[in-house]
Amino acid sequence: MTENLPDQLKSLWDQGLAANRQEDWSKAALIWSELYESLNTFEVNYRLVMALFMNEQYRLAFDIATEYLDDYLTDSDLQKLFISLAVKNQEFVYAQQLALLVTDENQRQKLVSDIRLAEDEAQQTMGTTFQTVARHFYHLSDYDLISQEQRYQEAYQLPVKLFQAGARYLLLDPFCSPVMRASLLVDLKKLGFEETVSYYWIDDEKYEIDLGQVDLPLDSQPYQAVKAELHDQMANQDPIAFQTLLEQVRLEVSMLFPKITGSITDSKAWAQADIQRYQQLQSRLESASQAQIHQKVNQLLDQLSS
Repeated sequence: MTENLPDQLKSLWDQGLAANRQEDWSKAALIWSELYESLNTFEVNYRLVMALFMNEQYRLAFDIATEYLDDYLTDSDLQKLFISLAVKNQEFVYAQQLALLVTDENQRQKLVSDIRLAEDEAQQTMGTTFQTVARHFYHLSDYDLISQEQRYQEAYQLPVKLFQAGARYLLLDPFCSPVMRASLLVDLKKLGFEETVSYYWIDDEKYEIDLGQVDLPLDSQPYQAVKAELHDQMANQDPIAFQTLLEQVRLEVSMLFPKITGSITDSKAWAQADIQRYQQLQSRLESASQAQIHQKVNQLLDQLSS
């Protein structure tokens, strides 16, 4: 790691290791932070996060760790560290979503149990705060879209049961943004919620779904099929366009959840329509029903970005 570093950075690395050995975590955090400004790698990120964690600077540690989230999710010990940081910051919803990604069943159950204990402890000191956050969350549709997003993010700090109750209520609020309702359904699925829920979809019609019987958007067969079509047609021809279109499809299937399979009935035509829209061309390959849904999704996403 340090063989090819300039002398100044190697000196900081050695000082950081020395501070770690001395368990001078305040000093270590300052050193690793300085090094991280010049050497933005996961190895330095991890050492900085650990120093901040040991120095009880949990919010800063969590924020910095999220810069390399994928790396923290590749190893069980790193997963536990990241989830612990989420719990320390009372990001209970996010913590449980991450805990359910842990493959070892015993470890997964232990992590979820730890989250429940942390929620119970937080209730003792933050019960009034939780009530306020929950009230703002349950009345999401009373606010403009920017305020809705803010209150949605604040709701991640609610105990999971409170969040789930609020989500179920909002799914039947016809004034709640379709974007928010789609996100709520995905969040419930990620939380391991496997009951039947009633919800208004993007067509403003009411439906029911057993969340235990559907795949997450990016695990769905239609998404994988559209992704493959985009890859075949664009990955080599225009890699930048391919990545842009792939992100577009990710947003589209998230908006369509949980009715993805019934909406994307012709993955090739869907992919081609997105390509032609990107190229500002007219597409007539989709059936009328699929084109109508596709247009509705794009309208909602355009409103989100405007």
